[in-house]
Amino acid sequence: MTPDTARSIIEHLVGRINFEMGSNLSNLTFGAERNPDWAEPWLSRIAVLVGDVARVEYVSGFIVPDDERRTVRGEMVVFTEGQVIRAAFQADTTSGYLHPVGTVTMRRRSAVVGVSVDDVARLAGRSGDGWPEHLSITVTFDDGATLELPLRPSYARRPDHDLVAFLPHLLAY
Repeated sequence: MTPDTARSIIEHLVGRINFEMGSNLSNLTFGAERNPDWAEPWLSRIAVLVGDVARVEYVSGFIVPDDERRTVRGEMVVFTEGQVIRAAFQADTTSGYLHPVGTVTMRRRSAVVGVSVDDVARLAGRSGDGWPEHLSITVTFDDGATLELPLRPSYARRPDHDLVAFLPHLLAY
């Protein structure tokens, strides 16, 4: 992998997080403004496992400060044809410099054994394209572990058309 390949993966991941959050990573906290590449160490670990941005089929994630703005936490999941990459981190904001600490793990996509649709937007009164605007699912793995999608903080409810498009392909491998 080249540095440019890694950068393109990171840019794709950041773009998806920015869309889901409805804001920009560099605007999260004062520390983020002073160090706009603060999340790169965490995102680079994901990029190493992805290998090529063309392999990314679905991304969901968020990065949010806590109520007191003393820490920032984030979660991300990336699906490729053969992988499910899950990442979580936390960073202390009190020092003015954000250094994310957390985990990045990968499972084989073939470990996905089930999907349940937990919530879907009402069909009544809808017309045209873009239904459903809201969808939530639970992915079940062969060891019984589960993953709720889309990943978001409890207060966020943005449309995730990428999840709607990805759902029929989720169990294809």
